[in-house]
This record gives sequence, C-alpha cells and structure tokens, in this order.
Amino acid sequence: MRRSFTIAVLAMLVLHVNNATATPVPGIEYHTSGSGCYVTEYSSSLLTSAVNYAQIVQTNCASFKTYQVRPMSSSSWFYVAECATCKSGYYENGYAVSTTDGMKNGRAVVVGPDWKTYTYSACGDIAFQASCSARTTCSVQQITMDTTTIPYCNAEKTVVFGNTAWRSCSDCQGGSAGKQGQSVWAASGGPCSNSYYTVSINTCKTPCSDSNCGSKTTDWTCGEYANGTASDAACWRKKYYCTSDGFTCNSANENKCVSGYYMSGSTCATCPAGSDGNAAQSTDAATSINDCYVTSGRDITGAYSYVDGTSPYMCNYGE
Repeated sequence: MRRSFTIAVLAMLVLHVNNATATPVPGIEYHTSGSGCYVTEYSSSLLTSAVNYAQIVQTNCASFKTYQVRPMSSSSWFYVAECATCKSGYYENGYAVSTTDGMKNGRAVVVGPDWKTYTYSACGDIAFQASCSARTTCSVQQITMDTTTIPYCNAEKTVVFGNTAWRSCSDCQGGSAGKQGQSVWAASGGPCSNSYYTVSINTCKTPCSDSNCGSKTTDWTCGEYANGTASDAACWRKKYYCTSDGFTCNSANENKCVSGYYMSGSTCATCPAGSDGNAAQSTDAATSINDCYVTSGRDITGAYSYVDGTSPYMCNYGE
C-alpha cells in the first residue's frame, strides 16, 4: 500500500504528461526510515514561498500547485511550485524523466522550454513545469538513460517530441542485426505547430535459440516424402534452425530414408548389397550412399573412424 501511495504522490509533483514512459523523479520518495523526503500537496496560495518561485513564469499559467517537501533527515521543510494548467493558447512543451527509472538518488532530466529542475541534496533532483509556451515548431530531443527497460538492449534513450515521449534502444545485443526499428508519426497539436514529425523508435529482436526455434522441429513422419508422394522408404519432417544473423528462425522440409535406403537426388534408393543398411539410424536426414555403411564405432581393440585416404583402404580389426 505504501508503494502505491508513493507513486501517486510523485506523479502529481513531477509529471503532467499523459505518457506511459513517464517515471517519478528520483530521490522524492515516501520512507518510514532512512533518508528521503515526504511530499504533500499544499494550497497554491503558498506560491511565493516556493524555493523555485523565481523559476516559475506566471504570465502564461492559468493555475499553480505548491508542494511541501520534508526531508526525512531534517525537521525543516520547503515548498516547490509548478504551473498546473496553461492559459488559453498556451501549452506545456517538454518532458521530465528520471534516467534511473525513479530509483532513489538517481538523476532527473528535463527537455523543452517549460520544464526545470530544483536540486536538493537530501531529495535529489525535483522536476517541475515552470511555464507554458505558445504553439511553436517542435523538434525531436533525446535523453540518454542510465538504466534500460527494453529487452536485449544495452543502451537506451528517451525520445521526446513536444510533450510526448517514447523509449528507444540505441545499442541492441547483436548490434544492427538485433535492432528492430519502427517509425512513429507524432501528431501535431499541444505545443507543436508541425503538421507531423516522424520519430524513429528502436526495439530489439529476441536472440534465436534452440528453445525458441530449433525445438519447434517436428517428429519424422514416415511413408511419404515432404511433397506428399507416398513411399515406404521415405520419411520427412519440418526442421527449424537459426540463421547466421543470430536472430532469424527459418524452417525447411527435410527428407530421409529408412534403413536399407539412402537419398539419391530427391528420392530414396536401395543400399548396395552387402552394406550395413545404416541410413535410418541417423537422427538427421540420410543424404548419401555413405549412410548405408557404418563408418565409425568401437570394437575390442578400441574406437575407429573410417578415413577416405589414398588407395588401398585398410581396415584392421582384432578379435
């Protein structure tokens, strides 16, 4: 219950942006012990008592909010104010974000002309809306994050357009091969007079592995080839495999032959008389006449493996 209360209070102080990527400013936390700060909303009539009063541009704001900030490590307190709503024709332009996703003693960063920070050592950086802007042309701005939330991402940034933000990965595992990009058309409105702006947002691909790719390989089905042609000598399966980029999972139909047959071209042929008829012993597809023969194993003198050397070919066995 205490955790829910904390986030609710912080959201009032820090963010008026309706965006899922917003996080509380670090250091302003509700604690029962240890360092930190209590934050309580107070009457806006205390505006002139706020430590950041000189940073508030009052002419374009329609209403204000004031908060009492009480450090746990001190019996004193102070007030922080912000612009709560804008006058007609003005809009909040910018964004405030914690680069450590709200972790205590993290770093608050603001972008855009309407956001400021007040730093107090016992609390960290407190972000607040200081003013409202007339509608203007907006440009994309970026904040480098100290932590990452995107899976398989090594380095992350928050991309801001107007008063809207997105998370984007600047360094995916696997580099460019692991990057998955998309373009977001940021709509005009709010503080921006642009008709639109295209924002590039990157997420990261899931690395390909046996668990999410190879494990989907089907069991062998015997009595026909992969193309559906009936044959008592043939078996087939769909094999899934990771490609060389490390992220893509491909599949292909695969044929093999039962014992006594081998793949000759695209069909199963009978193994030569006197061969071992070993083809179906392989877990993979039998693809050549060599699969008719035992080429490695172990006898009473030790392990052996056939090597295709120069003539004559000698295989020595002991009893």
